[in-house]
Amino acid sequence: MFKHALQVMAVAQSVGAIIVIEWPRACKYWHHDRVKRAMLNFGLEMYDFDGCMYGIKSVIPKTLNMPIKKPLRLATNSQIIGKAFSTRCCGHQHHAVCEGKDTTQTEGYSAEFANVFHKAWKAQGRAMFKTQAATAA
Repeated sequence: MFKHALQVMAVAQSVGAIIVIEWPRACKYWHHDRVKRAMLNFGLEMYDFDGCMYGIKSVIPKTLNMPIKKPLRLATNSQIIGKAFSTRCCGHQHHAVCEGKDTTQTEGYSAEFANVFHKAWKAQGRAMFKTQAATAA
């Protein structure tokens, strides 16, 4: 499957598009030679962040709304998006353990995560447009 992702990334790079990969920080893929080569070839930088800072919370009744730390990593060729996802845990006293129903719900993205991503994507688009406009002038 990564072979197909590489093809998409090659096309994205050829047209100046933004590339973003997001996996858990402990994911073994980060250590695969193919992934390391792709990051080098496509100019991707890694940014680490914790899900608790992006609205990932427990849905289990006994720990309802407690933050879940969930260490994550993003690799991208956009410093704007990367910096938006560089916030590590602020030191919450307690985190819910990511297990059971909480594990399933953390496979998706929280509304807060989506809002941060969309704001960063918009800022990246504006930056790219300004660069293109300046080049054309």
